[in-house]
Amino acid sequence: MLSFTRVNGRLFELEAFRGLAAIYVVLHHTLKDAAAAVHPLLGTALSFGQEAVVIFFVLSGFVVHYSTVSASSPSWRRYAWARFLRIEPIYLLALVAAFAARSVALGSVVAIDGWQLLGNLAFLQDLDRPGTIVTPFSDNLPLWSLSYEIFFYVAYPLVVRYVSEDVRHRVVGGVSVLSLVLLVLFPNQLFRWIGYFIIWWTGVVLADCYAGRASYRRLAETILALAVGAFIWVGVAVLGHYPVNGTTLGVYPILEARHFVAAIAFTGLVTLWSLANWVGFRWTIGPFAILAPISYGIYLLHFPIMNTISARTEWLGLVQWPVMFCVTLALAWLSERRLQPWIRESSRSWRSRSRKMQDGR
Repeated sequence: MLSFTRVNGRLFELEAFRGLAAIYVVLHHTLKDAAAAVHPLLGTALSFGQEAVVIFFVLSGFVVHYSTVSASSPSWRRYAWARFLRIEPIYLLALVAAFAARSVALGSVVAIDGWQLLGNLAFLQDLDRPGTIVTPFSDNLPLWSLSYEIFFYVAYPLVVRYVSEDVRHRVVGGVSVLSLVLLVLFPNQLFRWIGYFIIWWTGVVLADCYAGRASYRRLAETILALAVGAFIWVGVAVLGHYPVNGTTLGVYPILEARHFVAAIAFTGLVTLWSLANWVGFRWTIGPFAILAPISYGIYLLHFPIMNTISARTEWLGLVQWPVMFCVTLALAWLSERRLQPWIRESSRSWRSRSRKMQDGR
């Protein structure tokens, strides 16, 4: 079975991967071009931002499932409220930051695209590819993945409640693969969300393997579904004669193939490194665990601060990147370690007063 190191109630290795994924996405968005100018290999090393997002998906599935089944008295109402409080406050802050940064970049208050804003508020956004309903608000590109997270959060309790535990991975895998086929034939955002659910569900299976509720056979079958997904996208690329080069790696259908291959690679890495007792992990990936508590804020807020307004901060010269990165860290820390706990506590107090009022009637 899988093994992890528990530190202060959290699984250290997963926290470190989360912190690494967050800082890698920042480096990908802010330094890839500069690195490529120094040496092409450096640019290539920072070209896997999409793969880092896939790591977030798998980790999310693990953490959500593990925390839900480990709860002393699980409640789907509490689950939904906890997910809402985790996502929504900082997400709204990211929408405001994106609008403000774009206005600063253009030197005037920009007109709001009402349809785009409504679509983002409804978590319908995605990257610009076949079937997309609306793109991320004010060009804050990392927002694309949040629509997937919301779909996964909604689908998860439905699967857990209505599908037998022994066959959940097969049902999710089968439905996801079918949706990918339908997505190819009839580009549609819903099919895309369902098709990607197997990536998130891989984290669920990993959590069950860690808790001793699932065997490696279940994990292998889940990886097989991921492999079928990757095969579908490779097939689309080959049969459609899509070129593979530096400009097409980030677009349909090469991008989709990358996502599924990344899920397989990360799952294999976690499994094999765990079997090797995480040798060398603490001094290689381990230091990034310090960023895990603010990784969500870093992910959502870095792009407006470090990319959108970069032309307006060039006067900082050589210290531009470290200064703006520190600003990003500060806002991420304030949003995750101050704003979110305050909202959570206020919500708890409000619900307590509400119950007392109801009991008093």
